[in-house]
Amino acid sequence: KKLTDLRASGKRVVMTNGCFDILHRGHVHYLEEAKSLGDILVVALNSDASIQRLKGDGRPVNRAKDRAIVLMGLSSVDYVIIFACFNYIFFTNIGITIRRYCVGRGLSRNTKKKK
Repeated sequence: KKLTDLRASGKRVVMTNGCFDILHRGHVHYLEEAKSLGDILVVALNSDASIQRLKGDGRPVNRAKDRAIVLMGLSSVDYVIIFACFNYIFFTNIGITIRRYCVGRGLSRNTKKKK
């Protein structure tokens, strides 16, 4: 409900997702860049079970609750939502309607434009 209210008040809500298991400088830069695209940054955080499926045994290093607390400590992050399955139902359950979207990959990587 709160995200819907923020959008209704004219705020641009930006959402990104990731594991953020071992937070590093590239993650911080990526999240700052994502925040610069709008007013409110929502981070959808992979659950512990989804990270184990993605990355294998021994992961995650840090549990979801701890990762969420660390992310909320960053000035660029406004909300953190822990998820197990990232699909249309997920967005509906948190009150976000996708009207237009773009997928940005590799914002934390050092890339150069081709001339």
